[in-house]
Amino acid sequence: MTIKAKYFPVQFDVDTFIKEELPLTYAFFDGANNPEYRNDLDALFSFVSNNKDNMPFYAISEDTAKHISHSCEKMYEAMAHCLDHLLTSDYDRETLEYFFGETLKKHPYFTNYARKTWDRNHAAVYGRFDLAVSTTGEIKGFYEFNGDTPVMLFESTSLQNNLVSQVTSPENQYNDYFEKMVKNADRYMPQGNVCVVLDYDYIEDICTCETIKQIFEEAGRTVFISSIKDLVVDITEHHKPFMVNDIVVDNLFVLSPWEELLEGDNYHAIMRHDNWMNHVHFFEPSWRWFMANKGFLAWMTYLAEDMSEEFGYILELEGFLPTYREKDVFIEHGKEFVGKPLTGRLSSNIVFFDSEGNTLSESDGNYGDDDYVYQLLCKPDQVEGRNNFIMGAWMIPYVQQGTKYDLESEVGTLCIREFDKEILDIKNERFIPHIVEWN
Repeated sequence: MTIKAKYFPVQFDVDTFIKEELPLTYAFFDGANNPEYRNDLDALFSFVSNNKDNMPFYAISEDTAKHISHSCEKMYEAMAHCLDHLLTSDYDRETLEYFFGETLKKHPYFTNYARKTWDRNHAAVYGRFDLAVSTTGEIKGFYEFNGDTPVMLFESTSLQNNLVSQVTSPENQYNDYFEKMVKNADRYMPQGNVCVVLDYDYIEDICTCETIKQIFEEAGRTVFISSIKDLVVDITEHHKPFMVNDIVVDNLFVLSPWEELLEGDNYHAIMRHDNWMNHVHFFEPSWRWFMANKGFLAWMTYLAEDMSEEFGYILELEGFLPTYREKDVFIEHGKEFVGKPLTGRLSSNIVFFDSEGNTLSESDGNYGDDDYVYQLLCKPDQVEGRNNFIMGAWMIPYVQQGTKYDLESEVGTLCIREFDKEILDIKNERFIPHIVEWN
């Protein structure tokens, strides 16, 4: 078995940890004096607090860690290949709307904006694969690519490092996201200030965004953080239309999905992207929305099956799960499958079907009216003595010395989440640190 559980006592106090690692988050909520903060913070880190005397770690062999990393990079490379074909070909609106849904029906100009950010190498810095891995190290299935607004970055980097460093050498982990992002910043990030924009109502968002802020600051950028409610758009300012508290913004990291950014006052500015897109850079860029859309896996399946000479290799990638916009393929072949909303997040409105297409169970959420894709069922594995787990892989810009950044990505950090039910959701998941056992 190449993935197994080990247990160690650790030192952990929520207030001390957050005050040291996320001082802005701590100060924003006035420490433990804010009851709502106290509840949210306790809930977010309750698993570590409750298990610090016997904290579980997932021990992963070096070969398995490298295999997972390599597989994720190959899958991302295939996704980039499929996206390049999408954005450099002249597909009609009906095809794009079929695969990617209501957003493109309401905002058909968005595809042209995405195409231009792709052509001009607007870098993406933030995204995570979720995949099922067996305890013997095989990739069972790539569930999805969270390429727009995933959380848990703080736990995957800072909490991971803190806990592992207490029980072994800090070198014994797969966790280089922070260091590589800082080191390579000048190669993927335009000059100018950076505004990190978020919704202050969610402790997970705040922790994630302060982590991003720390990375950009460490890389030498002027960074400020703001509520999304304070983001002002002035379309009369053609080159720099985005402002926060009278500060003109050069680069924006917005922890809000693009389908929501296209609404409200932002709508008119995004329509006029030609005026400012060379002067203001969004993280994540608009092209990344397509990869984050659940329909992208159906798009990849379509290309692999209908243009097999160029894309057929995708079906041979370890862990690729065939995905379709219709249920019929799975029913015809007697396969169990899962339905997912195209723009769904936080495991909302996931539907499990038997081999005849009957609904077995489904999760709650606010995306039930969205269009769906249907993916081959892939059940998570369990380490002995533990519950269901999935692996995550945070992707970072691939920067090779002496070459231009080319929109590829490499794995910066691995992470693991456990959950008790048949499907992971933010209410029942828990971060588990990992240790790499090098050969």
